[in-house]
Amino acid sequence: MGTKASEFAELVKGASVNQLAQLFDLDRRTVANRLKDTQPSGKRNSFPVYKISEVAELLVVGYMTGEKLSQAQKLKYAGSAKDHWDAELKRLKFLENTGDLWRTDKVISVFADVFKTFREAVVVFSDEMEHEADLSTTQIDRVKAFCDALLIETREKLLQLDIPTEGDHEPVNDPFAGDQTDDSDEDLRDLGLA
Repeated sequence: MGTKASEFAELVKGASVNQLAQLFDLDRRTVANRLKDTQPSGKRNSFPVYKISEVAELLVVGYMTGEKLSQAQKLKYAGSAKDHWDAELKRLKFLENTGDLWRTDKVISVFADVFKTFREAVVVFSDEMEHEADLSTTQIDRVKAFCDALLIETREKLLQLDIPTEGDHEPVNDPFAGDQTDDSDEDLRDLGLA
């Protein structure tokens, strides 16, 4: 029997399936199954050994979080699908309450206000240049032409945006939403750009 220091040094170089099972309090078959796609780091007495630092994540499932867990594992460890979706709903409500998540209708409303304000500012600027500035008729016509061109170009850029009407998610029937129709021409009219 070796000293504790030599046993530790041996484990650092690599641990056998039986040693890993003891270390992680798992059944030997469970360890072998979780390591089936893992290449051993070497051999000791003709048995494969694995570096603990390389395989620990595979053996301690609770250690894995976030994207590392598959959806099936998340559901399994959440206890049930209901618990999982209840937790997800609470997380989304929290994000919405903290202002980190916005509902689509609110985003559209904010952008509509921004674009209405922009259009209004351009039209007022054009009118102010005509009435307040000491510009010639030719200069006033050029200012109006530039302002009109700016509004037309903005409208065309908005029409060119490749935004899916339903977003990147599967459409669902939202029992809490009223009748909403997505008509891009109507949206542009609301923005004052149609």
